[in-house]
Amino acid sequence: MKPFSFRCFVVLCWVPLLALLAWGVDRRLNLGYHVGYHGELNKIVDAFETMPEIVEARVVGYNPDVAIEEMCIGIDTGKGQKLKIWFSESDPIRQFSGDSLHDALSRRMAEAIKENREQDINPNAPIRCESKSS
Repeated sequence: MKPFSFRCFVVLCWVPLLALLAWGVDRRLNLGYHVGYHGELNKIVDAFETMPEIVEARVVGYNPDVAIEEMCIGIDTGKGQKLKIWFSESDPIRQFSGDSLHDALSRRMAEAIKENREQDINPNAPIRCESKSS
């Protein structure tokens, strides 16, 4: 039987440790990438920001876990409307990309505007980001 080699030690001990450290850093720091712990969150915020009717899109909150579960994005429209849009863990929009993502976010924003009558009447009214009961 061969003795335990240094290469085996590196592979079995250091590689998993470095991977775990990288995951921890990625989880704590949002570097703006579309992959990794914050990937879906960044992808949706960036997609909102590319829409001409959106002045600003920002992360309002999310439920951290092993992966980001629920997330809430705040958007300001060019018409002065302030909306918060909720995305659940199982929301299919989170898997979209490209034109299908833009189309789905446009529909979701239109629904939020219709549902948010209080905001249409008083743009300074407080806004909430709550999950809808399934």
